[in-house]
Amino acid sequence: MKERQRHSLGRDVHVVPGDFLVCTIEDNRTKEKIRFTEKIGHTTTVDTVVTFDVDEGDLGLESGFGAVFGKAR
Repeated sequence: MKERQRHSLGRDVHVVPGDFLVCTIEDNRTKEKIRFTEKIGHTTTVDTVVTFDVDEGDLGLESGFGAVFGKAR
């Protein structure tokens, strides 16, 4: 995996079990939107989002991209 960009949220976001992660992806050509929701399973603090590109074979995928939500050092 190769880091693409690091985004500071500018503040801490405190999440607890039962809170949600909601991701939406939109195809600009067709305007189709897909929404994925998952319950957060543990308490943590998020102040940074890191986006990355997936290399072939990473996570069992042919290609892809993703994001990690966490607390920067």
